Amino acid sequence: MPKIIEEGILYISPEFRAVIHKCACGCGEKVHTPLSPKSWKMVYDGKQISLDPSIGNWSFDCRSHYWIINSEVHWAENWSHTQVMKKRKMDREEVKEYFASLPYQCNSDSTLPNNGRKTFWRKIVDFFK
Repeated sequence: MPKIIEEGILYISPEFRAVIHKCACGCGEKVHTPLSPKSWKMVYDGKQISLDPSIGNWSFDCRSHYWIINSEVHWAENWSHTQVMKKRKMDREEVKEYFASLPYQCNSDSTLPNNGRKTFWRKIVDFFK
């Protein structure tokens, strides 16, 4: 990513699976959208880019909320604090469920998940170590 981010340009890093741009409202804040199955998804048709879901900059002073569809900004309604908190809680739960469903999981202290049992994928990884 360049050190200077210009307005109106989406900077895409496949290596870091992220898109960065300046807030569409013009406030100058840098917006980072990580690309992953449970964050944002990017569609590129060879000419235009779309990001999904919408971008809600609730921690910025501007509190802007918009979609980027076919390389254009489409403004969305502002959300109340309650709506934002409810959505964040729902997102955290969805991410937790997503990672719990993966065949191999680990936690921060590197102990085995699933009550100490090795999963199929963990056995494979251990075999090749």
